[in-house]
Amino acid sequence: MIIYDSVVGEVAKQLSKTQWLAGNCYSLADTAMIPYICRLEHLAQEWLWEEDSTRTQICGWLSRCKATTGFAGNSEFINIEYLGLMQRTGLEARPIIERILTQRP
Repeated sequence: MIIYDSVVGEVAKQLSKTQWLAGNCYSLADTAMIPYICRLEHLAQEWLWEEDSTRTQICGWLSRCKATTGFAGNSEFINIEYLGLMQRTGLEARPIIERILTQRP
C-alpha cells in the first residue's frame, strides 16, 4: 500500500502542473494509470486523494478520464458482483492502511 500511496502522490504532483498526466491532452500515461486509480476507488480508498488537500486534483482528473469515450469499455471488465465485496473489504482495511502509512519511515 505504501507504493500505491507514493504513486497517488506522484500523480497528484503532476496533475498540479498539467490537466493530464503527460501534458494538456489525454494520453497513454492516463490510460495506463486509470486502472490503478479506479481499483483504489473500487476498494473505497479514494480517501487517499479526497481527504488530502495536496491530492484533490485527482478527483477532477478521474472525472475527466471517466468522461472519455474509451473509458466506457472498461466497464466490460468489471464484475459488478465483486464491487460490493471490494467496497466492504476496503472499508474494513482502511484503519490498517492508515496505520501502515503513518508508521512508514
